[in-house]
Amino acid sequence: MAKAKLTIAVAGAVLGAAALAGPGLLAGRLEARFRDWAEQVSTPSHEVTVERYERGWFSSTAEVSVALALRGLTEPITLRGTETLRHGPVAFGGPCGVHLGLATVHSRLVVPERYAEEARARLFPGGALATTCAYVGPAGDVEGEGRIAGYEGPIPGAVGAFTAVRWAPATVRYRYSADLVERRVDIDAPRLEAHGRGERMAVEGMSFMVNSEQVHGPLQNVSGRLDMARMEVAMSDAGEARATPLVYEQPSFGFDSKVESGRVNSSFSATVRSGRVADDEFGTVELHLALERLNAKAVQRVSEQFQMLAESGASVEEIQQQSIALWLEALPELVSDSPVLKIGPVTYEGEHGDLELHGEATFDGREGFGSSQGLVQRLSASAELSASASLMLALEAKVLENQLRKAGATQLQIQRALSQHRGQVLANWQAQGLIEKAGERYRSRLALESGRLTVNGRPLGLGGSVP
Repeated sequence: MAKAKLTIAVAGAVLGAAALAGPGLLAGRLEARFRDWAEQVSTPSHEVTVERYERGWFSSTAEVSVALALRGLTEPITLRGTETLRHGPVAFGGPCGVHLGLATVHSRLVVPERYAEEARARLFPGGALATTCAYVGPAGDVEGEGRIAGYEGPIPGAVGAFTAVRWAPATVRYRYSADLVERRVDIDAPRLEAHGRGERMAVEGMSFMVNSEQVHGPLQNVSGRLDMARMEVAMSDAGEARATPLVYEQPSFGFDSKVESGRVNSSFSATVRSGRVADDEFGTVELHLALERLNAKAVQRVSEQFQMLAESGASVEEIQQQSIALWLEALPELVSDSPVLKIGPVTYEGEHGDLELHGEATFDGREGFGSSQGLVQRLSASAELSASASLMLALEAKVLENQLRKAGATQLQIQRALSQHRGQVLANWQAQGLIEKAGERYRSRLALESGRLTVNGRPLGLGGSVP
């Protein structure tokens, strides 16, 4: 019994000594890790600097600055951060609670006084833009969560269509490996609004996730998803005083890009459950695209050149022009592994019917570029469209109605014309061989092979019909 008590006492003493000595022994490692992190995440567009670091036994504090070089501003916006690190192996105290690991890090990012003055009521107390709690694991990996303050006001350095923004407070979760090779960020925002000269956008119930893994240089394996409860966009055309609203219900977007065997394979998907354009409602739309077998070395080189261009201080117009030139210059190498573009399934299902589209195109890029005729010879493509007859008839009627309205026809004239000409356009297309009818559906098959274009198995004539 006495021996058992002695063992327990020794174990307690060892644990107590570890609890007292551990934080101090980890302090130096944490400071080195913190400074390495600041150096690794810095870029010319957002430079992170450790201004001060005070090391303690159980906790340390640091002050950092984040200089944001936003396009359109003559000087960077410098944010100030206050970091409180509570040392492990049992980190405790403060708003981040208790954690077994290297440390907990409580962060407050504060905007400069001149920017915070007008928006102070919408920011956290003291003008804080964001507050987070990060938990550093035994291997140095980090997992954290926090809150981004709401904001309403101009977009600093805005050069696009939108000049002002308003968003409600959002939550953020993040995770990254000790070497920053693997990273993941999740953001949930209840509402976001932006507007400019005739343009307006409003998003409700937004959830965004991006997951990345560094492969080589700027090349990354990246996947992400953006889900929204509702999105409304209004863009006014030139000469129009009133913007046309577009409403999307439950839109979601996904993307994925991987580097495999020296090639970059990417895919994109989009779904809208329902929507409205002006006064016209539409049903569910799904879109899937994939671009495979782009040469990874060429993608890496263009990415590095674009990054240098973006950080050079060039204007948006210059960046757009030079970016096009970069991609065109790299095009022969980009397609040297014979890339494939896959379209579909693209589907629509609504009140009047449904349609489905599949397609695929391959370019034989093994011999580089030659004449334009030679390029067409090395392009092979196929696509198939299938649509219900009811949907095709509804689309035909809608196109004719819009044409008659623009011509000034009365409602009675429109109704008579729709009744008299119902199905005529589809009948003409069918007579020309552009579409085929199978039961209650129309379909069309398009193919390009060795420079020869066919529709439904027959060559397409110059006049747009199948001879």
